[in-house]
Amino acid sequence: MYKINPEKVFWRKIEGKTFVCDSETGFSYELEGAGVLIWDWLVAGKSSEEIALELAREHELILQTAREDVEALLLQLKEAGLVDLDGKI
Repeated sequence: MYKINPEKVFWRKIEGKTFVCDSETGFSYELEGAGVLIWDWLVAGKSSEEIALELAREHELILQTAREDVEALLLQLKEAGLVDLDGKI
């Protein structure tokens, strides 16, 4: 399960976008559209599967497509050091 490290990462919503920042490196990541929803569900503690189900429902996507989209974004966020997988970066 992916998790946000609240001691290292902070985020703000501005004009429909979410800006996620690493307080240690200064790296920032801009999310918009479905990325904002995925981040919100991640913050709420949902698993990647739960997020994919929500995304498929919200955007009338095939579940497999939603899974692939969610996993791709979460992997990008992990590579950027903004989320952990099972508590490990």
